[in-house]
Amino acid sequence: MFEHIRGDTFALTGEVHVTVNGQRQLDLTGYQGRSQLRDTRGQLIAELDFAWLDASLSLIALTAPGPTAEWPVGGADMDIQFTAPSGGVVSTQRTRLQIIADVTR
Repeated sequence: MFEHIRGDTFALTGEVHVTVNGQRQLDLTGYQGRSQLRDTRGQLIAELDFAWLDASLSLIALTAPGPTAEWPVGGADMDIQFTAPSGGVVSTQRTRLQIIADVTR
C-alpha cells in the first residue's frame, strides 16, 4: 500500500509486472497504457497520465494531471490497463493507495 498526502504532487515511477497467458511480459514495447484512481466505492478520483520511461524494461511513470488538494481522504485503488499491439487487453494487479490529509497547508 502506498500513502499519498492530499495536496502534494502525485507521481509514481517504477517497473510494472504484466502477465499474458501465464507468462510474465518483460518487454512491453508497442503496448499502450492507461490508469485510473478510484475511491473504495468505485467513484473516479483521477484519470492518471501514463508514460513509458522504457517500455523494453517495463518502466513507467504515472502522474496526476492536476492538483490533488480536493482528493478525498481515505482508501483508493488503481491499476494500469495495457492494450497490446494485437489489440488484447491486460491489467496489472490492483494497488491500494491511502490518501491522507496534509498537516502543513
